[in-house]
Amino acid sequence: MTKQLFSQNGWPVGLAADIDVHNYLIDGANQHFKMCAGAAPVLAAFAKEFNTLIQPINPPGAVFDDWGFNQMEIIPNTQDYSNHASGTAIDVNATKHVWKAATSGYTTMQEAAIDGLCRKYGIRWGWRYAHGWKDPMHFEIIETQAQVKARIAKMKLPMPKVMS
Repeated sequence: MTKQLFSQNGWPVGLAADIDVHNYLIDGANQHFKMCAGAAPVLAAFAKEFNTLIQPINPPGAVFDDWGFNQMEIIPNTQDYSNHASGTAIDVNATKHVWKAATSGYTTMQEAAIDGLCRKYGIRWGWRYAHGWKDPMHFEIIETQAQVKARIAKMKLPMPKVMS
C-alpha cells in the first residue's frame, strides 16, 4: 500500500482519477480549469466573479495562460506539494501576472477587489504570500475539505459543468 500524499493545504495528492479531478467550465468566461470536485464549486465561483469584476479570463483570441491541477508539481526548493497537485489551486491570466514580478499587474482597486473575493471564498492569493517571492497569478484553497464543504452548503454554490 502506498502512502497517501498531501498538498500544502492538507488535501490529497494523486492521479486525476484518484482525487476526482475534472475539467470544469467557468460560467461566463472563455475558460475551464482542472480542479478536484470537492474544491470546484468554490474555485469556479471565485473565477466567475474574477472574470466579471476584475479581469476577463482568457478572452477570445487570447493566449491560453490559465491552469489548475498539475499532478507532479512540487514547490521549488522544498519537498512540499503545491496545491495544484491536489486540484485546489488555479493560475489566472499568467502572462499578465507573472510569478516573482515586482508588481501584481493589477490596479490598487483591482487588488482590493481580489482581496475581498479571496476572503469571501476562503482563498489565498499568491501575491499576498508572506515569504520573499510573490505569485500574482495564483489562487489556492486554504480551508480543509470539511470547511470547504460547509462553505459550499452555506453559500449554496453549484457544482460547475464538466467540460465534455
